[in-house]
Amino acid sequence: MHNRTLHVIPWLLLTVLVISLYLPWLWHPTAALSPNNIDLAEWTTLHPASRGSNPPLLPSFFLRSCPGVATVMLALYSSLLKKKVFRLGGGLLAVLLALGMFPPPDFFTVYTADVNYQQQFILGGLTLAAVAATCTAGRWSVTAIWIISLAFSVVGLACAVVGLIQSMSLMTGLGVALSIGAGSILYCGAIVGLLILSIVMLKLARNRT
Repeated sequence: MHNRTLHVIPWLLLTVLVISLYLPWLWHPTAALSPNNIDLAEWTTLHPASRGSNPPLLPSFFLRSCPGVATVMLALYSSLLKKKVFRLGGGLLAVLLALGMFPPPDFFTVYTADVNYQQQFILGGLTLAAVAATCTAGRWSVTAIWIISLAFSVVGLACAVVGLIQSMSLMTGLGVALSIGAGSILYCGAIVGLLILSIVMLKLARNRT
């Protein structure tokens, strides 16, 4: 049961977590107004209230943290796989996802002062650094790994909920009637599943010590 939980359930939840980022997070009868996580984060940066807040672009910060959490958890669980080819494959995918969070090359040459690009650079850099740190996870205790998994699950859930609430408020203010989309529901469901799994595995690990 322990091996099944460790090797199968987390990967099912992680798969749902990653896929959910590309499904609509807010739903509207018009497909063009049903953005996924990445598009919704970008949309919120265009709203004057978001840019004028202090600190600026808070809704996009929370929304963009969601793929960051999914990427780090992918790297964390990949580091625990027994076969080297699977560890490398999962780690490479995590690195690619982290690199995808960075702003376009124009940021480094022309738009260095752009707040939106700065936020993408900071979150991308933090995610990439966390992914790199998981390379040493093989030397961590089982308890430490599940504590980290639990912490990132809590952060991911909080960012998703707060980001959705703030983005829906912004869109409603523009007169666009939106409802919760399948992507955000699946993301929250998967992250809650990982949170519960982390708690269960943490208790099992402590009982064995």
